[in-house]
Amino acid sequence: MGIVGSISHTTGFCGAVVAEEAALRTLGLDAEILGRVTDDTWPVVFTDGERERLASRDALGARRLATIAFSAKEAFYKLQFPLTKSWIDFADVEIDVVESDANGGAFVVRPVREIPPLLAGLALRGRFRIEESLVVSGMALDPLAPRR
Repeated sequence: MGIVGSISHTTGFCGAVVAEEAALRTLGLDAEILGRVTDDTWPVVFTDGERERLASRDALGARRLATIAFSAKEAFYKLQFPLTKSWIDFADVEIDVVESDANGGAFVVRPVREIPPLLAGLALRGRFRIEESLVVSGMALDPLAPRR
């Protein structure tokens, strides 16, 4: 067994997470600055359903939710790639924030197209934390997750 990990960086922040593969099969970590995901990128980054949810928010709420969803998608990509070796486009998954307060919460990743079978049936849930203008998202799969 080996080591698994993930890294992320953005202006003013660099982070890494590692674990023994016996404890966690794979990890995904992402960090984003609030407001960097601007509405001109929404058609590329978000599904129709996500854009509807963003449009129903005030400007501050939309900016916050867009950053959380983008960061969650990036964390998911980093989590899934070591398992599937597959490209997952932003619009291939949808993020639902299922818990949230001023400092963070939880999200669920929902496929909107068939994603690699290795991920079928897995609970694709992650957490995010907000500190000042930084959103950090993370996901992990237990060691019983499928192997390639």
